[in-house]
Amino acid sequence: MSDRIQNNKERKEQEKINKIDEMLQKIISSMSTSENYQGFFIEMIEDIKTGKAEDLDLIDFYTLTKFFISERIESLTINIFINFFIDIVEYFILKNAVFTKEELFKIKEYENYLKGVKLLGYSFNFYSKEFTCINIKECFQPLDKNIEIKVTDLTLSSKLQEFIKLADRYFETHKQIKNRYELGKEEIVIIRNKFKNEMLELVKYYNISAQDEIEKEILLKKIIKYLSNKKINPIED
Repeated sequence: MSDRIQNNKERKEQEKINKIDEMLQKIISSMSTSENYQGFFIEMIEDIKTGKAEDLDLIDFYTLTKFFISERIESLTINIFINFFIDIVEYFILKNAVFTKEELFKIKEYENYLKGVKLLGYSFNFYSKEFTCINIKECFQPLDKNIEIKVTDLTLSSKLQEFIKLADRYFETHKQIKNRYELGKEEIVIIRNKFKNEMLELVKYYNISAQDEIEKEILLKKIIKYLSNKKINPIED
């Protein structure tokens, strides 16, 4: 009985994979070959199949097959996905062109610094919302309101504040680079929302049972994570 259940489960999983493969081929065929977006997509699928795409799996594409119920809806779905993929690839091409490897490393250094300062504040029972405080009594407050601030606490806070001021000056360039980088993240949200909203319109209009999956954005998040970890060079003419 258990073998039969297992066999049925494997058969259903294989049917899903077959549907996904068929859909992916249609997406590839619909992509323009004048630019290398098709090449990027094929490379991503190959990485998925060979286990080089981390947690991005073929089964993550299954939700899109639910929209393949007529030629019209299929065509709309393919176009929406292709536009998303092109937009997100172009974003990472631009990001890699704008930010050098050294600058991306500086961003990571600055993020680690911010985490470290926050942990120090909590470790010594003080915290600061803005780690560039001038007035110790205003900026550093005890986490536990019942704890009385002693002279030794204020001395420790003063030294910590002095360190933060020096470190802030050191990381000023790092901070500027990170601020530019964060502005780019807003573009990712716009790209994701565009895809999600267009797909939800299809869900609503054609009564397709996929609203929950589309709203969770699992496929989009995994594709973005995959591309963010992969060096994408500008497309050559």
